[in-house]
Amino acid sequence: MMASGWSANQFSALLGAYRSELGLSESAVTGLFALYVVGLIPGLLVCGPLADRVGRRPVASTALALNLLSTGALMLGAGATGWLWPGRFVTGVSAGALLAAGSAWIKELSSEPYVHLDPRTASTASRRAGLFVSAGFASGGLVAALIARWAGAPMVTAYVPHLLLAAGAGLAALTAPETGTRHRGTHTERHPGVGRLFRRGVLPVAPWVFAAPSVGFVTLPGLVHGGLVYTGVATALVPGTGLLVQ
Repeated sequence: MMASGWSANQFSALLGAYRSELGLSESAVTGLFALYVVGLIPGLLVCGPLADRVGRRPVASTALALNLLSTGALMLGAGATGWLWPGRFVTGVSAGALLAAGSAWIKELSSEPYVHLDPRTASTASRRAGLFVSAGFASGGLVAALIARWAGAPMVTAYVPHLLLAAGAGLAALTAPETGTRHRGTHTERHPGVGRLFRRGVLPVAPWVFAAPSVGFVTLPGLVHGGLVYTGVATALVPGTGLLVQ
């Protein structure tokens, strides 16, 4: 989950560098961020039900592999900017898949029978996935900006920490217990009332939960003029606040 958030926000902190170093226009940079959202939505909508059908590990492991490939494409974009477009799209797809399958997996691994929960802290299981994602959002952009500021080949080396994080997460996923069971239908098909509650209660609110912090991710880095470090801090400000609130 942290790798998912990290992959999404590491690019945001480098927007100014892409404009100055690679000559990308403002519209191109905005389009690259929008392309992430275009990939994120089907990743969320498709891979959640898919994880219910085939299990958490296959979906999460495949998403992590795609997440690694997307960062590799962004690194190639330092030499050929055309790689940035598929890189951002696949980042969105893989991040959405990790959010959908990984959230359920972490919640289940944080509950009985895998761990013993004190009834007073039972809500921790449902919050843990959100904490990891927020931590990835907050640290990914900041670390990428710090590396890009002081390391050589900044448009390449800034992405190295995510490669290491995602590779480690992939190894951990291979050894983690599979909590899902194979079902012929999705959770909604097996529990018809859930779909109605989702459409009435969750669906109207969910887009705004994503849109509110995304406005900060997109606008703050472009408004900060003082170098990559300040941009990284601005990128980490919104998700970092969310992490503290949780």
